[in-house]
Amino acid sequence: MTEPSPFWRPLDEDALVRRFQETGRLHIPDFLKPDLARALHEVLAADMSWARTFTVNGKSYDIDLAPEVQSLLFRGMRRAIFSACIPFTLPAYPARRGAWLQSIQAQVSYGKFPDKDKALFLALSAKGLKAFDTAFGPPIHLLKEFPEAFVNGMVSRGPILGDAAPADPAEPWLWADGVSEGLKSELVCDGVLMTYAPPPEALDSQIAELMAGLTQADGRSVHTPIRTVTLDEKGDVVTLDSPNANGPSTGYEHFGFRDGISGPTLKGVSPSAPASDDLGVVEPGEFIFGYPNNQGLMPPCLKTPAESDVGGNLPVPSDTRAFGYPDINLPALHGEFRDFGRNGAFMVIRQLEQDAEGFAAMTAEKAQDLNARVGEARLSQIVGDKVTDEWVAAKLMGRWRDGRPLIGNPTWAVTRSSDEAANDFLYGRDDPQGMPVPWAPIFAGPIPGTV
Repeated sequence: MTEPSPFWRPLDEDALVRRFQETGRLHIPDFLKPDLARALHEVLAADMSWARTFTVNGKSYDIDLAPEVQSLLFRGMRRAIFSACIPFTLPAYPARRGAWLQSIQAQVSYGKFPDKDKALFLALSAKGLKAFDTAFGPPIHLLKEFPEAFVNGMVSRGPILGDAAPADPAEPWLWADGVSEGLKSELVCDGVLMTYAPPPEALDSQIAELMAGLTQADGRSVHTPIRTVTLDEKGDVVTLDSPNANGPSTGYEHFGFRDGISGPTLKGVSPSAPASDDLGVVEPGEFIFGYPNNQGLMPPCLKTPAESDVGGNLPVPSDTRAFGYPDINLPALHGEFRDFGRNGAFMVIRQLEQDAEGFAAMTAEKAQDLNARVGEARLSQIVGDKVTDEWVAAKLMGRWRDGRPLIGNPTWAVTRSSDEAANDFLYGRDDPQGMPVPWAPIFAGPIPGTV
């Protein structure tokens, strides 16, 4: 929104700007709210952009609610390459539980750019949220309107997903988000803390502070902090304080492939790895509650009873209001549901076992078998390249280990492409028959909307 709108004129503009800068919120008098709703509706109808601005006294101010969105939804923590995940249980007593949550909230990283290269993120399970159901009196059925998949948790959905039972002796879960037969109760967590730091020493310090604060509040960690193992292109563990131009690249996963090349970017956010022709750019509503998705629709929100909004901070769900936007704090709305999920998102955490040595042995075996059955010389002539374990791995993944896609790069080479070149392809346009990239691979980094 580039022009000053008439409905701002009756306000004390300097006070409005000052309050917005201090709190990140806009407080609009009741008599102006209908005009505000209509104006926002007009802006949305003309432009579904994620980052919007309004102009006051010739200055533009961002009115998106990025300060309420955890930074992990905007970008990867490339400057803070060392990280750890701490599964925890909340303090048992409501007062201590609330005090601890407030102390953590003050440390959580919000907005597009975390401060000082370090970051902290918080996610609560359904069990963790239920702990607040009776915090202020009788049960208010906090999760009544939440999706069943979230409320049931990974433990209950295990059979659908093909997981082994949490207490399976052969594959026991390290921790879980719900009670299961045979599973030790001390392994059931209420949420996770994810902390990031550039040097390992800073990460050690952050973990110690978080663990001490949790213990002091009578909460506890259900598992030893799970540290991310950062690898370079040779598969060696990175121990440097931070990546630099002359040091090893840290964008490699455990099977030796470059990581972080292809992924969706939220519209309106400066991407760290731009997607070719904006094909990888998606609407915020694909990930964040409270915004339109790629179809231009507002996904259902996560609603909680009005009694849950003790501080009067949550908006009324947009789907109950004219123009699709909430009218806040009017007496007639005091008993309506609150939009608990706005600016939040679901996060999926899976416990996986990666057999890198088994993968290497399998690809070598398949390459040897293909050469033996067809003949090495004839097979090389057919495919245009020597069939090796690297070739088999690339066919499985859709990319060479250095990140080059098989489309446009059917043979192995020592060169490495830029992120832009590595994503400059479309399966439907460039490989409709599945020749360079077999249809089976699922790790090739498909650009949204092409498969």
